[in-house]
Amino acid sequence: MNPARIAAHFALTATVALAALSTAHAAPQVVGDDADSVQIKAKSGYKVAPNEFDDYAYSYRLDDGRVIKFSQRVTTFHAQLKGEPKTQIFERAPGVFVTARGTRIEFRDAGETVAITNLERLPMAVAMPATGKVDLAAR
Repeated sequence: MNPARIAAHFALTATVALAALSTAHAAPQVVGDDADSVQIKAKSGYKVAPNEFDDYAYSYRLDDGRVIKFSQRVTTFHAQLKGEPKTQIFERAPGVFVTARGTRIEFRDAGETVAITNLERLPMAVAMPATGKVDLAAR
């Protein structure tokens, strides 16, 4: 191969690699006018190991007395405040899940406690104001 063709090939390869890298690390985009929503475009690449969710599939009592339950149906995971609709949660890392609307759920202490960020983004009959705090719950 001639040196000019080799250089052109490496330049093209580098451009494609950089484009793929920037797409993979893009931040979630706001959907429409609802600044409280995020669009999840791709999976994190993390997969829950068989039986891993067994440590989390319990009911937890929040500091304010409400109860949140976590469940699994085949390969999907859900969170549900008592008396409210279920919402799907997506695995991001060991013990870490998120909802499509941006609630972050992090199980701690082998599933004994859970920290929930943006709890107000879960489906609820009565909307909660955003507080910016992390809600803690225990089994």
